[in-house]
Amino acid sequence: MSRSEWWVAAALRLPLLFFAGHPTDAQTFIAWVNRLATVGPWEFYEPGFADDAPGYLLVLWPVGFVTRQWPAIAPWLIKVIPALADFIAAASLAKLAVPVGPNVARAFLCSPAVLFAGAC
Repeated sequence: MSRSEWWVAAALRLPLLFFAGHPTDAQTFIAWVNRLATVGPWEFYEPGFADDAPGYLLVLWPVGFVTRQWPAIAPWLIKVIPALADFIAAASLAKLAVPVGPNVARAFLCSPAVLFAGAC
């Protein structure tokens, strides 16, 4: 993929980052981020229900410290992480799926399912 194609994929995601997303999901992630910043990942699962894997919680943990200082950016920052993961996955596809890797990466990044699942 060319550099301009990466920028186009980023431009497709940018407006989606400013949509509110599903209220229950957004509130759940914000609650998880706050809990992680308060008790850390070791005590996260003790009092209640959380249905996400520990690996993603380790990614959300530093977000909790940032959003304590600037709570207004919490919904946006929580959406940026999956969008960045999309680019990492696409770069991996481009390198691993030789010789069709760039086409696979392009299709992945422009797929409506990936766009909305990652950014909304």
